[in-house]
Amino acid sequence: MGIGKQIRMNRLFSHPSGNFCSVAVDHLIGYGDGLPPGLRRIKPTVDAIVAARPDAITMHKGIATSCWGEHAGSMPLILQSTLARADLTLHETIVDPEEAVRLGADA
Repeated sequence: MGIGKQIRMNRLFSHPSGNFCSVAVDHLIGYGDGLPPGLRRIKPTVDAIVAARPDAITMHKGIATSCWGEHAGSMPLILQSTLARADLTLHETIVDPEEAVRLGADA
């Protein structure tokens, strides 16, 4: 394993218990018009999640570019690289590994 990957993995699994908890805010496409209130106003939701200090946060590129900047480096970022629906009407890769690294993703 290269040193860059080892650094990112160490950030993700840094809790002394060895446990890992990531909060995901990357499921917007599956809700359609029934989007839950906490996801309709994503910036305050991301702020609240960061304040709660999970081990990481998982999000799509659009959320990362619009509201992650002030939190960058404060906790690991897991970037969701695909758009998909449970009914398989959509499945598309939206971020390649190079872009994920440019966006600061740890995974």
